[in-house]
Amino acid sequence: MFSINKIKSCHIQQLTDKQLVDLLKTLLNCETSKYDIIAIIDVPSNINAPDDGCDGYVEWDDKNKKTPLLTSSC
Repeated sequence: MFSINKIKSCHIQQLTDKQLVDLLKTLLNCETSKYDIIAIIDVPSNINAPDDGCDGYVEWDDKNKKTPLLTSSC
């Protein structure tokens, strides 16, 4: 059965660098918005930069807020 919400690694591999950056920004924005977290979200456009594998960054002040995917200690 086909599922519109089922994403596999082969789907991600088909994205361009820009599409991958845009997707990560969108996913992080959706996750923080869903849980009413006001956050600073930074996803560098150069995904090949020598940054020890950091593809995105999320920061918020309220240490008591978290999501199933993000905690204040990430």
